Amino acid sequence: MKKSIPVFLWVFVLSCALGFGQVFYLAVVQAQEAFPEQAFRLRYFLNNQYTGAEKIVVCSGNTQVTTLFGLYSQIFSPTPDKTPWNALFEMLEIEAALPTRTDLAAGVSAIAQSLPASVKIVATDSQETSGSRLYYPRTIGKKNILFANITETPSNWYERLRKEVTFLSYDAIVLVVDNPDFSIVPESLRSKTMVIPRKTAIYRVDLEYGLLITEMKIPTEKEIPEGLKTLQADFSRWTEQPLPIDPDGKCFLYEIPFYSMMGIMMNNLFPMDLAIFCQRSLPLQATPQETIAFFERDVFGTLFLDNSSIRKLLERAASALDIVDGEIRFRSPADFFSVWGEPYFLDLTKPKGERLIMRTFDKPQRIGFFGPRDQLEKTVPGIRILDISPLPYIFWAMKYGNVNLDPAWRTLTQPYYFDYVIQKGDTLIGIAKAYGVTVEEIKRDNPGVIDMYLLPGTVLKIHLPIGD
Repeated sequence: MKKSIPVFLWVFVLSCALGFGQVFYLAVVQAQEAFPEQAFRLRYFLNNQYTGAEKIVVCSGNTQVTTLFGLYSQIFSPTPDKTPWNALFEMLEIEAALPTRTDLAAGVSAIAQSLPASVKIVATDSQETSGSRLYYPRTIGKKNILFANITETPSNWYERLRKEVTFLSYDAIVLVVDNPDFSIVPESLRSKTMVIPRKTAIYRVDLEYGLLITEMKIPTEKEIPEGLKTLQADFSRWTEQPLPIDPDGKCFLYEIPFYSMMGIMMNNLFPMDLAIFCQRSLPLQATPQETIAFFERDVFGTLFLDNSSIRKLLERAASALDIVDGEIRFRSPADFFSVWGEPYFLDLTKPKGERLIMRTFDKPQRIGFFGPRDQLEKTVPGIRILDISPLPYIFWAMKYGNVNLDPAWRTLTQPYYFDYVIQKGDTLIGIAKAYGVTVEEIKRDNPGVIDMYLLPGTVLKIHLPIGD
């Protein structure tokens, strides 16, 4: 005779099965300096612990790639087709990125370029939402979960979302914030909302009888995988490798490639007519850590300047230079500014205040600034400092700053124009040959001059070659 299983056991088994289907593990990754080690620890946990439950993995910030590892991975990776950064995101099966306010200041497109295409970017209360989602919906069993990214204080996240979603249709709401504060949650939603900080962690979330959250202890992986060993070795070698910044030490004599590349990238990053750099003596080369330390005070800023203000800054720069025994000496390098986006010359043979050779701007120019924050705020009153880290662009400029680019500006140790007094028997051909210019250049700079009517005592302006 067959023994029947008691009904209460069937009910127990069924309820356990249904309940287990409503439990999931939420892994939050903060892509910071220890990202590789954290990624492998999370993978070990998710693959070896509680494997029967569903998993949701999200990235809670640092997507702008300003950490040393992120800079290495995205800019100097030996495998550009699939960087270590992307590989770690794919290994963890990260579904959504919830960037910080600083991340979003660089634009959603910049974040998207550094992440796998499958990762959804969520920006709930920020104005920088073009190309991103207001929220990320997810279903676990028969339960619906909504993820929101809170980047501002106070936040308008609820007002923005209530126009887009029906909160009653969600069984759980996950808010990722900088500083957890339950007061940002309306009372009607508090029983089903979890507010979590931007840190690497794993939470066990049970939705069977409401919302029950438990933060799990992430165990240390017993054995370091070979892939991580190789990655750490490559990264370690890179951190000790000197990178060129101003290899010839000529940043006060002409536009060096580092600043040329910074100007190009700034022009793509935010709208501007010109870039102005607040310069100081740069290292010939520096390791990545030395580079971060050297530029730690540098920022981007914007401001409209009229022609007079632009010329005043450049004349100030020219006045900081002197010619001593035929060599250029720096009297006050801290006062040196240079412009990207418009060719000009600093003629050091002229009196101070009259050294700038540059076209006149007939309307105010929108300027993008780069330099130490304290120096910019002191010298450029009213400047608006941007919430965008220059670090990624500094490293891109160092990587590609050794290309051959024609300098847009130079300092001159001889007159830009030489006043030549015509002598008896002179010809334009003879004068041009003597000074290394062409007849056409002389005629261009002296409208109306005719070769057969050169009168002795008449003055010609000769434009001397810059390199001579």
